[in-house]
Amino acid sequence: MTLPEVVEMKTTLDQVAAYDQWDADHWRPDWIPFLDNGGGDLLCFDLGGYGTGMRNQMLWFDHESEKPDIMYESLDAFLADLYDRMLNDNLRVK
Repeated sequence: MTLPEVVEMKTTLDQVAAYDQWDADHWRPDWIPFLDNGGGDLLCFDLGGYGTGMRNQMLWFDHESEKPDIMYESLDAFLADLYDRMLNDNLRVK
């Protein structure tokens, strides 16, 4: 996502979550979208430590799910996995 896309998506989700009174497990203002799959699902930085207390972990936000999945404990873990996938030709980009 480009930086303007990140800002727009975050703003939209924060506003919709507040207006529709989404459960705090579905969307939180301390989540920052980072990557999307084009279908409304996002990889997000978690600045608050959802579920674990570990700040800066990375979550998978599925717009159809009640709760996000914790994907990586940190940006470093995400980048290490990305690097490994690139080296092993196991990277899928749509």
